[in-house]
Amino acid sequence: MLSSVKTALPTIADRYAVIINYHYCHPRDTAEFAGLKGITPDDLDQQLQVLSREFQFASVTDLLNPDAQLPQSVAVITFDDGLKDFSTYAAPILKRWNVSATVYCSTAPLMHDSLLDVHRIHLLQGKLGVPEFQQRFETLLHDWNEAYELDDPARLGIAGLYPYDDGPTRKFKMLLNYQLPSSVCQSILHQLVEQVFGPEHDIVARLYLSVDELRQLKNEGVGIGSHTHTHSILSRLDAQQQRYELITAANFFRDQLDLPLTHVAYPYGRVGTWNNDTKRLMQELGYQGGLTMARRIVRPQDLNARWEIPRFDVQDIFDANNDLQAEVIEVLFSGD
Repeated sequence: MLSSVKTALPTIADRYAVIINYHYCHPRDTAEFAGLKGITPDDLDQQLQVLSREFQFASVTDLLNPDAQLPQSVAVITFDDGLKDFSTYAAPILKRWNVSATVYCSTAPLMHDSLLDVHRIHLLQGKLGVPEFQQRFETLLHDWNEAYELDDPARLGIAGLYPYDDGPTRKFKMLLNYQLPSSVCQSILHQLVEQVFGPEHDIVARLYLSVDELRQLKNEGVGIGSHTHTHSILSRLDAQQQRYELITAANFFRDQLDLPLTHVAYPYGRVGTWNNDTKRLMQELGYQGGLTMARRIVRPQDLNARWEIPRFDVQDIFDANNDLQAEVIEVLFSGD
């Protein structure tokens, strides 16, 4: 006699996940710009093959949906920055493995044909090397004729930055990313990029996904999420500035992609790069969730709280042979 008792599916209160984040994906010998380092398409293909043996894949939207029918542990794939190599190299591989990834895009490149500072830095480092880049940047900073004050990352609760760099390199990276006022840093980086590469709008068209490409990806089932407007560290902004970052991106995606309010991947994503204002505004504006780079598994309490959902960088999950780091998976399946 068959039992009339049905086994309950896991709910959001039972879900665990490993969210793996990527940036660049292209063959090593065909990268258009030196210094934009990432994984190769072959790496991605091998990694998805390995993950498919252990997990069912889910999208971020499904993970946050309490009504989605998911197993207790899933793998979720995200790509930050809305880079064109996603469409060229990553999307066909994801399609082959039937994986619905989410691409997190900032809207400043789409609205203003301007590079994000993070990519200005990557491009200049790759072309000039760190020593020459630092020397040229600091020369322009020395000649800056307006007063400014440096920020203190410790004020934001950000610690342990760049532990693998030597002292001078660490100091320079902190200056660029966490200390200089964004207006000063942006102006100098823009000037250097145009000196070295030429007009920025030419680079934007080659580096970032266009609106038409995003529409096509959305129609093919790729998730599109917000990476804010200018990719600024949100905790360095006051509440009004944070609201502008969140609303500008939301309005653009609604108008151009018919995209309802979705989830946000916080720029940089390190603990301390968002704050209570961020979480309050996200809830007030109706966003579904906020993703970080806290580098741990997603537990049910993270999904219930919604605003501090952790992700791993791909290098945290896979070793040099594209095998899973065993300790991460053991924690995930044990639920510890």
